[in-house]
Amino acid sequence: MNDFQSIDIDIILANRLKYLRKSRDKTQQDIANMLNITRPAYSAYERAKRSPDFKHLEKLINYYNVSFDFIFGRDSLPNIDDIDIAIILDSILEEVKHKNELVFFGDALSNIAKENLFETIELLIKQIDRINKKETLNI
Repeated sequence: MNDFQSIDIDIILANRLKYLRKSRDKTQQDIANMLNITRPAYSAYERAKRSPDFKHLEKLINYYNVSFDFIFGRDSLPNIDDIDIAIILDSILEEVKHKNELVFFGDALSNIAKENLFETIELLIKQIDRINKKETLNI
């Protein structure tokens, strides 16, 4: 495996770990405690600075009840009941921001198109959150 593929996998793993933790409303300290490691050590996993060893990876997969394929980006959705679409969009956004080249309907995206895509996803998350909070207050 070349360095580029390794970096991609590290970033995907980091984003998936962050997504799973947030989807369970857990802190980095909560997960570090479960793994019996320090919070900075766990934080390094979510920042793609370190990868968990097999023992910790197995604990994480079991704790979150997800597949190996999901945690390494081969499946797009985890095996969980409540899916938080904001976290999924944020995770997608983080993953694509690290790609050198993005393709849209078979055509490479220009840098302007990429920035527009990133801004649109961020705006969508904010607008849906605002609308949802407003609707919740009106109930």
